[in-house]
Amino acid sequence: MKTIKLRTLALALLAVVSVPALSQPATVAMPVPDEASIPKGPMGDAIKRGKVLLTDTHKQLPGNVGNGLNCTSCHLNAGTTAYASPWVGLTAVFPEYRSRSAKVNSLQERINDCFQRSMNGKPLPFDSAEMNAILS
Repeated sequence: MKTIKLRTLALALLAVVSVPALSQPATVAMPVPDEASIPKGPMGDAIKRGKVLLTDTHKQLPGNVGNGLNCTSCHLNAGTTAYASPWVGLTAVFPEYRSRSAKVNSLQERINDCFQRSMNGKPLPFDSAEMNAILS
């Protein structure tokens, strides 16, 4: 009788512990701006250029990419997919402390970290037209 109670208790405990693992993750709102909202003029041109650089990185910046990857190789759907390293809202997150570098990093430093580590390439100058376009 005691063995049956212990088995029942163990099964009940297992069922309770398993419920969170089976539940779906919370939905994250990804307010992706509509491309129609890109302004005309220099700012809009920079935004459009930045998107081209991020989606066709290895062809657009061959001197900075050493392995043929694009930024979108890691940042899925042009950085608009939740839980896949999204770009949406990044300017609200940086500067950010990163334990890998053991310091507070700017967004430019984080972008260059991707170029150097993930794409086995070279960093962009912080004041370059390419960096400004990516930040746009």
